[in-house]
Amino acid sequence: MAVDFNAFATKAGELYDTWPGFFSWAAPAALGIVGGLCWLTWWLRGHRIETERDGLKEQINSLRERLSLAKEQADGFKIEMEKLRSAVTTVKDQIEQGAASKDLTVSSGRANAIADSAGLVLRVLLKTLT
Repeated sequence: MAVDFNAFATKAGELYDTWPGFFSWAAPAALGIVGGLCWLTWWLRGHRIETERDGLKEQINSLRERLSLAKEQADGFKIEMEKLRSAVTTVKDQIEQGAASKDLTVSSGRANAIADSAGLVLRVLLKTLT
């Protein structure tokens, strides 16, 4: 299906001769509408990008806070593990020295409590990371 350019140009010339007033206001109106649509598209794009950027900044700040909290909790876990090592060393020393069973019970109970505390700190840390 070929377009007959000569027929198209003839018909366009006839329309211009018939309605010259239409062409004097239609072209500026069409340009204004197209320009307005271009401006609206540009503005919406900028607004969407700005909103997305703000959302990403909030996510980054949230992740930084979680990382800081996880570091604090990891430090707390390290402290608890040092306490546990010390308590276990105390129990081992008491066993090697042949301490009374009452002393061993107290020391092992203390080590068990520290291990429970370390386990709790570790669970909180893992919950923060996930």
